[in-house]
Amino acid sequence: MVRRELIFRVFVSSTFGDLIAERNALQETACPALRRYCQERGARFQAIDLRWGVSEEAALDQQTMTICLEELRRCQTVSPRPNFIVLLGDRYGWRPLPATIEAAEFEALRQHVPGDRKALLDEWYERDDNAVPPEYYVRPRTVHLDAAAREAELREWAQIERSLQETLRQAARASFPDPADPRLPKYEDSATHQEIRHGALQAADAARHVHCYLRHIDGMPESERAQEYRDIKDGKVDVEAQGRLQSLKDQLESLFPDSGEHVYTYGARWNDGGPQSDLHALCDRVERDLRAIIDEELAAFEEIPELDRETEAQQAFGRERQEHFLGREDVLAQIRAYVTGPDNRPLILHGVAGSGKTAVVARAADWMGRGSAPGTTLLTRFVGATPASSELRPLLRSLCQEMALLENDTRPVPTELNDLVRDFRTRLARATAERPMVILLDALDQLGALDGARELHWLPEELPEHVKFIVSVLDAEGPEGGCARTARTRLPDAPSLEIAPLSVGEGDALLRVWLQQARRTLQLEQRRAILAQCAEGGLPLYLKLAFGEARRWKSTLPPPALGRDVPQLVSDLLARLEDERQHGRVLTSRALAGLARARRGLTEEELLGVLSADLAVLEDFEQRSPRSPDVTELPVVVWSRLHAELEPYLTRRRAGATVVMAFYHRQVGEAVAQRYLEKDTGAHVRLAKYFERQPLSERMVDECPWQWARAENWQRLSGMLGDLDFFDAAWRLNQFDVREYWAEIEARSDYRMVDAYAPVLEAPSERVDSIRSLAILLYETGHLEESLRLSEYQVDRYRRAADRDNLQAAIINQGRILWTRGDLDGAMALFKEAEQICRQLGNLDGLQRSLGNQGLILWTRGDLDGAMALHKEQERICRQLGNLDSLQRSLGNQGLILKTRGDLDGAMALYKEQEQICRQLGNLDGLQYSLGNQGLILRTRGDLDGAMALHKEEERICRQLGNLYSLQYSLGNQGVILKTRGDLDGAMALHKEEERICRQLGNLDSLQRSLGNQALILKTRGELDGAAALHKEAERICRQLGNLDGLQRSLGNQGLILRTRGDLDGALAFHKEKERICRQLGNIEGLALSLANQAALLAGQSPQALGLAVEAHRLAITHGLTALAKQIEPAKGAPPLDIPAEPLGWSPVSSAALRAARTAMRADATSTKLAFRAA
Repeated sequence: MVRRELIFRVFVSSTFGDLIAERNALQETACPALRRYCQERGARFQAIDLRWGVSEEAALDQQTMTICLEELRRCQTVSPRPNFIVLLGDRYGWRPLPATIEAAEFEALRQHVPGDRKALLDEWYERDDNAVPPEYYVRPRTVHLDAAAREAELREWAQIERSLQETLRQAARASFPDPADPRLPKYEDSATHQEIRHGALQAADAARHVHCYLRHIDGMPESERAQEYRDIKDGKVDVEAQGRLQSLKDQLESLFPDSGEHVYTYGARWNDGGPQSDLHALCDRVERDLRAIIDEELAAFEEIPELDRETEAQQAFGRERQEHFLGREDVLAQIRAYVTGPDNRPLILHGVAGSGKTAVVARAADWMGRGSAPGTTLLTRFVGATPASSELRPLLRSLCQEMALLENDTRPVPTELNDLVRDFRTRLARATAERPMVILLDALDQLGALDGARELHWLPEELPEHVKFIVSVLDAEGPEGGCARTARTRLPDAPSLEIAPLSVGEGDALLRVWLQQARRTLQLEQRRAILAQCAEGGLPLYLKLAFGEARRWKSTLPPPALGRDVPQLVSDLLARLEDERQHGRVLTSRALAGLARARRGLTEEELLGVLSADLAVLEDFEQRSPRSPDVTELPVVVWSRLHAELEPYLTRRRAGATVVMAFYHRQVGEAVAQRYLEKDTGAHVRLAKYFERQPLSERMVDECPWQWARAENWQRLSGMLGDLDFFDAAWRLNQFDVREYWAEIEARSDYRMVDAYAPVLEAPSERVDSIRSLAILLYETGHLEESLRLSEYQVDRYRRAADRDNLQAAIINQGRILWTRGDLDGAMALFKEAEQICRQLGNLDGLQRSLGNQGLILWTRGDLDGAMALHKEQERICRQLGNLDSLQRSLGNQGLILKTRGDLDGAMALYKEQEQICRQLGNLDGLQYSLGNQGLILRTRGDLDGAMALHKEEERICRQLGNLYSLQYSLGNQGVILKTRGDLDGAMALHKEEERICRQLGNLDSLQRSLGNQALILKTRGELDGAAALHKEAERICRQLGNLDGLQRSLGNQGLILRTRGDLDGALAFHKEKERICRQLGNIEGLALSLANQAALLAGQSPQALGLAVEAHRLAITHGLTALAKQIEPAKGAPPLDIPAEPLGWSPVSSAALRAARTAMRADATSTKLAFRAA
């Protein structure tokens, strides 16, 4: 079996009281050393010592040996070697009662039990006919909460237990006279002997990985003074027990051919009432022995290719999910028909959570693996089943590697996403009739959001010949069902197949199989209770959860009430786990709350750390296990036992470079949240405090501020972001997070960014590395003066140092600030200087940024041809470099030029490509720009509802990021739509907020647009003086900025006011100047408006007016300006209509160009290798 994970989980078996010193020494020295050793090598070490693992409640429930042997089994499963060490002294130890005895065996024993003892036996053992075969189990003891009552119960139980042990032992010897009878050990073996039997004597390959440490005490008394260290009965040495101990030691020594390597014998001297031994030597030996095996396993693990580990883990997951698959023949038949049929599109399997999609995929894969045509390549991945399958990039990489292996292709598989997608599709195209290919991907909704995985841009819409592709997705409302909705949108004609609920007959058959595997059954009424509830929904997940509870039901119990749906059944599961005889409410609730509140999940070590720092958890542990040694950390076995019960409902996925645990089923996570998190408001605080204590790392930076934000502790969050070491790390990891945190802080508290960073603003030379990203953040959030101060410092520093590579990046960022303030000439000079430096250095990345920014200024000035030429050159370089982030900006800016020219279809196509790239990159800033521009096209086409929806999403993202620049654009465009709908008050409120933001930012261009739109509302209300004053202020700003597009709008709107006042000559002069500017700019929409309004003014001169109206209508029709065309249509007849001016929501040249330019420059500044530093 291929080892899936580097976890070394070692069960420590020994008698309890006599080896306390040895076990304490191991926990204090050898085990921490081994944990560090493994951690340094990417592995984990866990010592399972059940002195800390069995609570008093569990002992009262007679679970001690069951817990011990279950933990031992888990060690053997998780860690094939090493997994078991033995500590033995001079004491054979406690002999537990058998927890269960087969009914036939029990009744045979009872024949040899004296009459006076039968009543005792019947009192404590009860028959359970739900076991297969039927058995008797020892009853739980009464739980007393009072300490004195507990002590009394313990004394009473000790006498009862001794009587039962003696009775059963004598009856067993009488019933099974052969000493070798395999039924005898459970009546005669000590607890330690039973552990050793399972962990060493009967374990596979024990001679290669089990180690024994045997102690002999010299000079030990043979009386009750030594009863803690040897078996004493009736004041004397228990000869029978000592004989069994010696026999056990002999068996262990004979187990190993070279006993000196695996059996370490050490001595101790009796002194002062106890043994004295060299514990340092013991710890050194244990550490040496285990480290030697660990080194072998590490080396062997490294030799196993990562692909082999992944495919083996995937196959094992699939085997588990379809091991007892029943029914669904109609579904499987349709899958077979698809695989053998002609359809060249992916097949989409869909269903609600818990409907059995994974089991269907697993069974289909099993059938295809056994029944496909020879030579068929079958690739199966269960997304989220392994860390490598939980994110898009490693998923595609493993699929490509597997295909390469089958093709004997030794060339390396790409690592970059775009190259991976191309490589994946190229390899699909290599399928042939002789080597067809089938790919199954289950649970696409389990993919992480990184790389835009859930947008399914990587999934082929049409398949090459001889390729079949089957995916499964979740049907659900909200974000969880996003993959299903995306699949239907991207693949509207693809075949789909719903995974319907189970029929009652299928549910009954499946339940029987599961029970049979567990060697259990149910009474008729118990079975009916489950099936009746299952019939209401028919979800396999419900049935699985119900089975998990029902397998514990005894035959004598009436059917317990079951939850009516999955969330309620999960709640039943949690209630059982909270039982004091199980794990207790404190541990269960705190552990699950931690997992549910974690941003991306938690590693086992992180969860243990959070629990160990929780005083409530430690106090609960001490109360539940008063005889365990004192602890400062929660013993791993305490969590391990709970984890074993939760494991079917958890998954392991990647969080950056770390593998974390998270809930696999959404409904389980929701049930946990509903049960615990509505009452437990401190989970975020506990997680934040834990991560705050950790060294600065990707995990700490990703989780800690997120937890403080969710805890709404703005003081701690602002203080953390104000720490420049932390800020630098957070910005490198995810700049959008930083912006979002500050947006939340400033919106919901009095803490301010400029105050937090005042020291570096006053002395930038003290933090040279930090000011690069800090200047970007300040610019993005509207602090232009502060950003310019840092930028000027950078430019001056790089000039003095003759550091031309960093200089070009710094002056580009300074240029964007000047441009935002309206200094286009100053900005263009800086961009030109950057271009010259980049061409001399051969720096293509810096060159494309410089060209893009110059193109935006040309666009603002109306030179569309010059702007397009620069953006085309920028696009070519970006595609050459594979720079998707800059590419999406270039495409968006070209889209704005096409829109200005009236090519709405071409513009929309570019915006759609930009949107796809931004979703793929997770670039929210670029995404909101693309959505806003698409909204403008929809508005132009008359689709106001579609436009408003996009602008609303744009606004939401802007507020999330704290992006005031884009927010004011979104508000302005929504205001224009509300005015169009007649909601003047709503429109004015939005434009007023837009104006406030513009004045705060010093954004003159956007300010003139806002003033113009407010003027239009005032005109509609009849307030012509107020409207004219606002238009005049807008005109002044446009002439100051050289913004011809904004100027033509203002002139046109002033012309309309003059016409209303009866000044037709003045109005015509304004419209004529507007026409001249629009022809210069190539602004089709503005030109059509100008011509239509001139036609309205010349209504008395019909031929000239008609000619103008016809030209305006032709321009609108041929360029897709549907709404405008409808307005102009009547103007071709007499009398001409009054055509209103275009609202100032978005200028095709100036405002749009400025907005897109900010997109480009902002994204350049925030890109990892582009901003204030050259790549």
